[in-house]
Amino acid sequence: MENISITKADSSHLEQIEAIEKTLEHRNLSYDSIKKDLERDNAYYLVAIDNTTNIVVGYIGCELLVDHADIVSIATDKNHLKQGIASSLLNTLEKELKEKKIESIFLEVRTSNLPAINLYTKLNYNKISTRTKYYDNLEDANIMKKDLI
Repeated sequence: MENISITKADSSHLEQIEAIEKTLEHRNLSYDSIKKDLERDNAYYLVAIDNTTNIVVGYIGCELLVDHADIVSIATDKNHLKQGIASSLLNTLEKELKEKKIESIFLEVRTSNLPAINLYTKLNYNKISTRTKYYDNLEDANIMKKDLI
């Protein structure tokens, strides 16, 4: 992680975020949908950038809703897995959201995505519910929450 920096995402990162999305299973965020998200006042995205190559290697996006945030997407480039990038993105997002007086964060995660569930649990996210047949393939989603304040 010493060569990775985390910064607020902007339109210059769109193509690289989309490139990461295209490599992931069960994902369908397009360039246009990411662009629309970045332009919304209540959207907040961060990117992890490899300082040696200046390439985006991960990102996280959320929607800010009064006193809480909903994480809409988090992803790490497949060549940079298991390097702590997702943890750093989450930790940075949490710190910045606390400064914005956001009280809690929610997210949905596929019940089959055990690496993500384990990460969220390690970072003190708690399962609060299940959404049955939430995803396109009718897979259930765990609803997880972390209180920030």
